[in-house]
Order: sequence, then structure tokens, then C-alpha cells
Amino acid sequence: MSLSPTLLQATLAAQGEPLLAYVRQRLGAEVAEDVVQDALLKAVEGAPAMDDEADLARWLWRVVRN
Repeated sequence: MSLSPTLLQATLAAQGEPLLAYVRQRLGAEVAEDVVQDALLKAVEGAPAMDDEADLARWLWRVVRN
């Protein structure tokens, strides 16, 4: 895993609800949690090495948007 658990936890605390709201608005509440969970799984499994919360937040948003 290339992300520290502390970094991931801090980023999720700050970005979790905004990410869910973004996906709910575009795809509906029925699939929002699944889409965000898939993005988070990608983050845990394959995010490039990073050590900055802002970088991780930008990367997560890019994954969710795509």
C-alpha cells in the first residue's frame, strides 16, 4: 500500500461527505456509496505514492469524476 493509513483517514474525514454529495447529485443516491467506495478501493490499492492530503484529495476527486 502506497498510502499511509493516517493520510487516508484524514483525507476521508475532510472529503468523504463532499464526494458522496457530488456523486449523489450526478448519479443518484442509489449508487453514490458504491461509486465512492470503488474510488476509495482504487486509492488504497493503486494510488501513486503521495504524502500530502491535498494531493490525495485531488486524486480521489479525479477518480470519482472519471
